[in-house]
Amino acid sequence: MIKKIIVFVLLAYIPSLLVLFVGCAEEESYMPEISGVVTNLHYTADYTSTAYVPAKKTYSPPAKKKYKKVTTVRKDYYAEPKWTPPKGSEKGWNAIVIHHSATQRGSMATFDDYHRNVNGWEGVGYNFVVGNGYGSGNGEVETTFRWSQQRVGAHCKTDYTNWANKNAIGICLVGNFEQSRPSYRQMFSVSKLVKFLSSRYNIPASRIYGHKDTPRHSTSTNCPGRYFPMVALKSKL
Repeated sequence: MIKKIIVFVLLAYIPSLLVLFVGCAEEESYMPEISGVVTNLHYTADYTSTAYVPAKKTYSPPAKKKYKKVTTVRKDYYAEPKWTPPKGSEKGWNAIVIHHSATQRGSMATFDDYHRNVNGWEGVGYNFVVGNGYGSGNGEVETTFRWSQQRVGAHCKTDYTNWANKNAIGICLVGNFEQSRPSYRQMFSVSKLVKFLSSRYNIPASRIYGHKDTPRHSTSTNCPGRYFPMVALKSKL
């Protein structure tokens, strides 16, 4: 009886045990199927990657530009003029007197004509005339015959000694500086001129005058005008 029971149990459980062992073996041998392309999943020596590789930057210097040589020469009033008097005639000047023309325009030629035909003088009374762009160049320094010939001036009447005309250099800037200031170019040029003259003749700032401030002058005048920057001029020496 007992033998029959054992045989019955074995027959009942053998199919289940077979399914258990066979199923485990099949699961262990399972390999998933892969479809499509997965980059770099399996990289071998024969595999060539298609991933982006940035190109190396290379620098090429720009070609040199060729500039055309300019040969045109324009008239430049900032250029160093020849203010040195001729040898053998140079005087020992000891002061400088600054004037304005009290006109809106003018030049050495127009002042020369007026001084000759109206005042009855030998010609223009100043040693230098500095233009404002109306009648002569803006900042242009014109040298008169009184400087080139080292003649006595006719620009600042004083007492019986006439010292200012004899010993002081007369510089006239075109313009009315009771109404406006000199132009930038006029001040640049007159500063350069005064610096040259004061250095050459050893004239200190204390002996650079506006017409109205000239010692012992005998004319009632506001020259060179209230807007002329005399302090600034002297500070550039």
